[in-house]
Order: sequence, then C-alpha cells, then structure tokens
Amino acid sequence: MSDFEVSLSSGALAIDPNNPQVIYYGTGEATYFSYSYYGRGLLKSTNGGESWSSIKNGLPEFSYFSRLLIKPENTSILFAALGTAGLYKSTDAGLNWISIFTTRCDDIVTSPDGSKVYIIGSGCGYRISTDGGQTFTQYTPFVLGTRNHIAICKSKPQVLYVSIYRDTSVYVYKSTNGGYNFTYLPNTFTGTNQAWYDFYIYVNPMDENNVYIGLVDLWRSTDGSTFQKITNSSSGPVHVDHHNLDFHPNDYSTIIISNDGGGESLNQSRNKLDKS
Repeated sequence: MSDFEVSLSSGALAIDPNNPQVIYYGTGEATYFSYSYYGRGLLKSTNGGESWSSIKNGLPEFSYFSRLLIKPENTSILFAALGTAGLYKSTDAGLNWISIFTTRCDDIVTSPDGSKVYIIGSGCGYRISTDGGQTFTQYTPFVLGTRNHIAICKSKPQVLYVSIYRDTSVYVYKSTNGGYNFTYLPNTFTGTNQAWYDFYIYVNPMDENNVYIGLVDLWRSTDGSTFQKITNSSSGPVHVDHHNLDFHPNDYSTIIISNDGGGESLNQSRNKLDKS
C-alpha cells in the first residue's frame, strides 16, 4: 500500500476510532538500531489506505515515530512520540504539528476519556497531564533507561504498567492509583540484551492482570505480577524479535503480534497459533 510513498520505514499507525477510513502512518522507526531507517514525516489516508498524503509541516526532516495517539474525545487532536526528536502535537487532524518536548520521548498513552495523558522517555521523563495534554507534570517513581514503554488498562485506567530497558535488563513497574505510585515487579527476563531494538508492553483492555511484554521472545502475565515466556526463540513456532501487538477487537483472548518474521496471531484460551 505504500511502495511508492516518501518512505518505506514504518514506525507507528493510528486509525481514527470515529472513521476507520482515516489512517495515520508515521514513518521512520524509533528502535535505535543501526538497521533502523529514518522516515520523512507523516502519511495520512482518508480512504482506508488506498492513497496517501505526505505531511511534513512542523515535523523534523528525518522522523522516527514511536507512537501515534489520537485523542478519543476529539479525534482532530493527535500526539506523536518521535523518539529522539521528542513529543509533537497536532490540533487539525495531523496537517500541522508543533513541538511540545524536544528531548527523547518513547511512548504516550491516554485514559479512555482523554482527560489524562501519560508520556515517558529518557529525555522528557515520566509525566502526567490531567488536562488532556495541555500541561504535563513530571514524576520520578522509577529510574528511566535506554528505552521505556507504558501501558494502560482501558477498562480499569487506574492500572498502568511501565517497562524499562536499563543496563541490559528489563524492569517492570505497576500502578493501581492512576500512575502516581508504582510497585516494582521483580521478574527475570531472558533475551533482554537487545531491548533497544525489540521491546513493548501492552495490557488486555478488559483484564488488568493480562499483560504482554515483547522482547526476543513474548512474555505474558495472567496475575498482573509474574511473567512467563510463552514463545521459544530456539525452537519456535513464533519468530523472534517482537515489535508490536494488538488485541482482536471482538475477542480479547486473541492477540496479533508483529515480529522480524512477519505477523502471527495467538489465541491464548485455545493455545492456537496462526501464521501469515
């Protein structure tokens, strides 16, 4: 769908929840790896990906998108975590952008009603906005690292998880009071020495204890505290190096994952794996 666009490097996707024909495609990948390619701004489609418009107004010349966020209560407002370039905001459906923070921002999430916005990165720090992203207050409940990610449970937005890659190890923290205080979850993750490249954390929208961390292998928690490795990099069947994950919109027991081998789906209740 994008062979002849300004960039073939993919960093982030976001689909307008009110109009799925509107898709935002951030080019350039913020994985901080020698093989990671820069992008050339934002691509936007209003016809479900059949054609794209190239948008660069206010964005850095070389873009590295980590996350695109559409505000749920006003889909004309978007935020973009652009890795080393920081945090950017658009108020006109992605046509023009302004810089909010100029230092590294890895991730951004919002509460279901859009009133609270959370950002994290070794440059911008860990910050919370209680006015929908107008202003941010910095908090220091943990030490940040090379790469940092955050996840919020949509059905219980008081529950958040933060995963941090620091000193060749991954650390996970959990909040049950809206992100103000966190508890460290001691776990031993193997295959973390390249989490600057393959790394994410997501929580099931309807189950605050069902959490996934993507590294070389995929790790899962069913109790919101301990994690088990559910793929095996040495024997498969899932390919190594996990980059993104999403939940089936009508069946949250089914997840879709993307990795260095392509895409795969796993139904945890039936333990069935489908590769595509």
